[in-house]
Amino acid sequence: MSKFATVPALALVALTIAACDSGEKKASAPAKPASATTKAAPAAAAERDLSGLQMCEIVKGGEVVKIAGAAKLAAAPTQVPRGCMYVLEKSDGAGEGFNLRVEAASLEAALIDHLTPQEKMEKVAGPWDDARIGPQPLGGGLRLMVLRRGDLGIEVTGKRKEPMIEIARLASSRIP
Repeated sequence: MSKFATVPALALVALTIAACDSGEKKASAPAKPASATTKAAPAAAAERDLSGLQMCEIVKGGEVVKIAGAAKLAAAPTQVPRGCMYVLEKSDGAGEGFNLRVEAASLEAALIDHLTPQEKMEKVAGPWDDARIGPQPLGGGLRLMVLRRGDLGIEVTGKRKEPMIEIARLASSRIP
């Protein structure tokens, strides 16, 4: 057997050992107690179909401009799957953006339930079961995660906390 044929075999053995080792660590780790957030989420079978929600119609661009104290929309709001992107122009000419998305309640509940202290997420009061705001994991800025009455999750990303919370409040009050 050539030495090039043994390289894939060694990689396969290393992957197998790593998989077995990680399984042992997971099995020995103490189980995290269930939080109230997890209990509030509906069963997976009861998840809502969110594909029909037109978030750019539910929260209009002009409303986001007003909430953010911007001068105007820099571009028309962009509908994305289960969400809307808003690009604003501030009075000083600088740009600012917010992304609004809806997610399955079980996904938001799982994300909130598994937050670690290192993620520095702050609890946000509002018309919802639970909400947390903190640094966005990728790309900088902030991420607001909301679990609304156990029926859906709302996420807003941007750079400023107060407008993000108000956008989430507006969306939460209008989504049927």
